[in-house]
Amino acid sequence: MRRNNVGLKVSNVLLSLLVVAIFLYLLILAMAQDQVLEKLSRSSEFANYSASLLDARNAKVHDEEIKRLAKIRQDRKAEVARVQNAAAAAELEYQREAVRLDSVFEKIDGKGDCRIIRKPGLAVSGLRGQELDRHTKGVALASAQQCFDVDPQLGGDARKTYMAILARAQSRTDLAVEADIKRKAEAQQSKVLQDEIARQVKDRNKLDPARIQFTMLESLEPPGWFPTNFVNYPPFIVHVLLTFFSGMFGALLITMVFVVYPSKLRERVSAKLYYKRVFLGGLVAVTVFIVLTGGASILGGGEVSENDSNVMSFTAIGLLAGMFSDTVADWLGARAKKMFSSGDDDDDDGKRGQDDPADGELARTA
Repeated sequence: MRRNNVGLKVSNVLLSLLVVAIFLYLLILAMAQDQVLEKLSRSSEFANYSASLLDARNAKVHDEEIKRLAKIRQDRKAEVARVQNAAAAAELEYQREAVRLDSVFEKIDGKGDCRIIRKPGLAVSGLRGQELDRHTKGVALASAQQCFDVDPQLGGDARKTYMAILARAQSRTDLAVEADIKRKAEAQQSKVLQDEIARQVKDRNKLDPARIQFTMLESLEPPGWFPTNFVNYPPFIVHVLLTFFSGMFGALLITMVFVVYPSKLRERVSAKLYYKRVFLGGLVAVTVFIVLTGGASILGGGEVSENDSNVMSFTAIGLLAGMFSDTVADWLGARAKKMFSSGDDDDDDGKRGQDDPADGELARTA
């Protein structure tokens, strides 16, 4: 029996901590949502909370993509520099061998059937500067190699030397062309990356107003493993949840007051009724919320339902409803009697008042 009591008390403590934590979280979230909506409503492009939240999420996605692309661009700068240096080194080596080619061309040009072609064989568009010179030298180099292939006696004793110079020149040409192709590819990729960053920035800037306003809600988003994200809920749903937990918090509060101050206790608080009392406070608070927002309260009194009441008003109503759930239940019962009473009941009440002189006298005295 003692173990059961200890377990029940521990569960009551855990329930209390859970109710307080959820109540405080929903209260802060509702206040933050109200501030966001107040600022967004000043914008002419504001549609509703859910649409603005979606814009803010998209803006955040664009922002993360921009950061990712910017990091890729920063990492590629070293690769671009390496490729450019390799292209410059390959071009320098080619120029050194190209100087030797001119002397070889002079030695073999016109010997027998050998003719060195010193101009591009085909018109190639887009070539400028070093590329055009390399292409021209490449045509001359190809014609010189063909001369050596056709004439086995060309060059005489210096034939091997000439052919070695041509082979080195061809190798340097290939390296220079390959390095230049890599340099152009890196430049093109950098341009594509920069264009994509510019496009992402443009799309993000369109959604920036919503993203800035919803920044304060990012810290209120639960961790990824949590089953639901309350930030995604529209404010009216959060208000209903807040009212429910306000009632639970109020019932918990009055129960704790009775526990801490036994002298104020009118009834013994049973540990077994702890859950029921707290849950009842939440249900009563939601009922009052529905009655007030639906305007039913005006049928029995002078209260007026206000649809534009701020979150703190309904939080206070939920708190008080949960703390004094028995009184609120009587109040709701009285409102229900007046709402659903028939004319016959009123006539019977009047007749009973006339038939009973004491009642009539009491009514006149009142």
